[in-house]
Amino acid sequence: MIRDIAIRPFTAEDVDFIIHGQLELYEKEYGFTSDIWKEYIKNGVHELVNQFDNKKDCIYILEHNGVTSGCSAIKHIDEMTAQFRFLFLDSKIRGFGLGYKLLDMSIDFCKENEYKHVFLWTFSTLHAARYLYKNKGFRITETKENNDWGTPILEELWEIEL
Repeated sequence: MIRDIAIRPFTAEDVDFIIHGQLELYEKEYGFTSDIWKEYIKNGVHELVNQFDNKKDCIYILEHNGVTSGCSAIKHIDEMTAQFRFLFLDSKIRGFGLGYKLLDMSIDFCKENEYKHVFLWTFSTLHAARYLYKNKGFRITETKENNDWGTPILEELWEIEL
């Protein structure tokens, strides 16, 4: 059992954590080092934050012992569709159900806001995340090869109807 966990809405001070947390994690664990990857993450986070509407979007920040240690986000696409993004946890707190908790909170946000369709992009080697998505009811609807991020990967589009 892990203690001293809090999940809160993001603040402007969390933007660097969201960007750098992902860049460090994916470089260390998956070899993503290309400038294209780095720009993809930076641009995605800045786009969400700059267009953030607290009635349609959410970013949850997970803290462990007061230290930012995880994240998930929902970005509205239109009135009926949302994109799940930026799920990650510090390696020291994985395996305790916190990824499920962030995913559940994000999907609950979508239901409360009456989104009918949620999608996400991930890649085939993210086994733990894929397990979460499958158990929540997401299904793979598209795949494509990507050689732009420093390591060749198979990207996957997962979707769910709420």
